[in-house]
Amino acid sequence: MKNRHYRNALNLVLAGTIAAALLGCGKEEVVIPVIDDNVLTATVKDALAADPELKGLNIKVAARSGVVEFTGTIDSYPQMDRAMNTTRGLTGVKSVDDKTVKRETAAAPAPAAAPVAPEAPAAK
Repeated sequence: MKNRHYRNALNLVLAGTIAAALLGCGKEEVVIPVIDDNVLTATVKDALAADPELKGLNIKVAARSGVVEFTGTIDSYPQMDRAMNTTRGLTGVKSVDDKTVKRETAAAPAPAAAPVAPEAPAAK
């Protein structure tokens, strides 16, 4: 009988230890890597240059504490959307701040007015 109680107590301790170990394994911490601002800026520029549709993009890129900022002028909004989506997918980017302005297409100069012929003096 004494042996039986000993085994039950041992099983209870073992079950408690296993339960505690499994509960401790359930915690997952999300770790956001911290990347130096200069490294992040260079990474974003490299990613944009590697994309054939964004290769000629003429914007400035700056990063501060994981926030990437775009400034300058763009040719089209779809082009900027692609640049922002590409940037958001990079490690260390927390958010993207777009401060670009769409480049206005140069308007064609107004046609010059036709020269006006001087009026002939009226006949008397």
